[in-house]
Amino acid sequence: MTEHPRERLMAYADGELDGEAAAEIQQHLKTCTECGRELSIVRELKGAMKDMQSSQTRDLWSAVNRRLTTPAGWLFVLSGALVWIALAAVRWFRSELTIEWLATTALVTGLVLLLVAIGHEQYRSWKSERYKDVQR
Repeated sequence: MTEHPRERLMAYADGELDGEAAAEIQQHLKTCTECGRELSIVRELKGAMKDMQSSQTRDLWSAVNRRLTTPAGWLFVLSGALVWIALAAVRWFRSELTIEWLATTALVTGLVLLLVAIGHEQYRSWKSERYKDVQR
């Protein structure tokens, strides 16, 4: 092999080459230190990418679990349901309770609580930000 197989080193590191092509590259690597260094860099990068990908996946799922089990979200849902039930009870005692009124108040109560929950989440994320005090 007269030239460096740089384009095929990645495929060699991944084990994607057939036997003959892999044997050619192995033979070349015995005599070429430059390609040997490049192959070791490719393997290091490949390992680092795998480590980074698995840690990001774990971090993502732990963040999703933390957000799903956050008591504040369930408190907002519960308080919204209680407010809506209280409004319906007041309306029922004062006059006739209609499906349209129930749907409208449920929608409005849900939107208000959604805005409150978003504000709460923004405040929580701002409060835990590491660089909030850094001047630009």
